[in-house]
Amino acid sequence: MEFVVLKQRINLITNVYKYLQTISIADINDIYECFGHYGVYTNVMRKKKMKNTALYINRKKFDWGLAIEDLNDLYPEITFEINANKYSKSVKAKGDIEEVLGFKIIQGEFHSISPNRIINRVEFEIDLDDIEFEEIVEFINQNMIDPTYVPDRIKGNSHYNTKTFWHLNDYDLGLGIQQSIDTNKITKINLYAILRDVELLFNKYGSELFTKSKTLNAETKETNTEISKYQTKQNQMWSCQYELGHYSSFNTEFVSTAINGFYDRQILITPDTITNNLRENEICFIHFSNTNNWYLANKYESVELNQNMKIRWTNTLPAKGSGYSTLYIGDLKIIDDHSREETKNIVAKLERITGNKIIESKAYDC
Repeated sequence: MEFVVLKQRINLITNVYKYLQTISIADINDIYECFGHYGVYTNVMRKKKMKNTALYINRKKFDWGLAIEDLNDLYPEITFEINANKYSKSVKAKGDIEEVLGFKIIQGEFHSISPNRIINRVEFEIDLDDIEFEEIVEFINQNMIDPTYVPDRIKGNSHYNTKTFWHLNDYDLGLGIQQSIDTNKITKINLYAILRDVELLFNKYGSELFTKSKTLNAETKETNTEISKYQTKQNQMWSCQYELGHYSSFNTEFVSTAINGFYDRQILITPDTITNNLRENEICFIHFSNTNNWYLANKYESVELNQNMKIRWTNTLPAKGSGYSTLYIGDLKIIDDHSREETKNIVAKLERITGNKIIESKAYDC
């Protein structure tokens, strides 16, 4: 069945309709493109704002803020298979979920970035034997200002792939649709939700970083501070730069503290007195002579230097691309052009301060 023809053949389905009556669209943003994994396909996402709608899983309200270990208490009827990722700290719980938002589910997954963090993503595969695809299109179309609009399909190796998102107050709700190129048959539909409650993240994980940033800000005003600047060819960015669009109504410093706390990154907000005298393409070393404490800062964020921190430098030489340099000082990343003397000077000073030998790792920009 042709995907684009379905928009002319939609009939209201009772259970979907009842759910959709709880939703009102407040705003709509432009369509933008987001590259998929390894460049295999591109997802065209249409982001819209709706009023906060609770996420019901197995007819029970799912509250963001739960950890993987809390699932057995909320869903005692489900046996979860817990899998840790051997390549990262992430962990997921897989279980036989019956229903989400009125859709029959084959199975569901709850994801967390680490065992000591709350669940931040859930994903469910919709049972295609129990639902007509028109119902899914109706679910999409009823939430769009233009009811005739169907998301563009992007051609992968063997399937068309489409993703559509609705932005709620505390999470993004999404549909991922996979359709065979050869047969036009819908082969898989995933329903998923991604946590976007930055206030929750700040309250649970940001308070310690907030206190440290506040203390650092006060110290730069009250004590003797030595500053040494270095220029970079490229402008530095917030560590959460690519996530800021999800939280446009919040102060950037607040978002940084919440996100970095959640990911357990020891990144502080750069003090006001430093920020006001630093350009986007500058970094600086901050030294407190009374305590002999050292910090490295860009215009936005800072990291405390110590002997135990991990420092990595990758000098990526030109090949197909023009090359670049990435210097990780703990959790803070400094980006620049490749092979610059200024970068070597920064590395040399880091070695003197931390007492660690920093090895230059070379790669090619292919």
